[in-house]
Amino acid sequence: MLNTFLILQTITTQVSEIKIESTVFDVWLKIDGESVKCSDLEEAEYLYWAAIHGKREVPIPKDKETIRHIINTQEKAFKERIEKLDAWLKKNIPNLKDRKQIKEIITRKILKPQT
Repeated sequence: MLNTFLILQTITTQVSEIKIESTVFDVWLKIDGESVKCSDLEEAEYLYWAAIHGKREVPIPKDKETIRHIINTQEKAFKERIEKLDAWLKKNIPNLKDRKQIKEIITRKILKPQT
């Protein structure tokens, strides 16, 4: 069997906050203040979605197209959830200010890492 994974990245902490940061030279996935150095932005995005889903050991595919496909699938699913949420809020919550507040709370919960 061909080795299709480049490395197994380990996320060692319980996750409550995740963000991607980059400098001119490096890309980092920040997890509750701890930094995971990534080879590029795509790897950081891939690890971001894995961490959101509660994964702690994440095999990183060698094939960049596989990584891009996984990222696109995750982003599409998130976008679809937000579109459904927007439609439901528009139908059920008449006040725009209330809709925005509710959407913000629910979006944070959707993006809150699973433990």
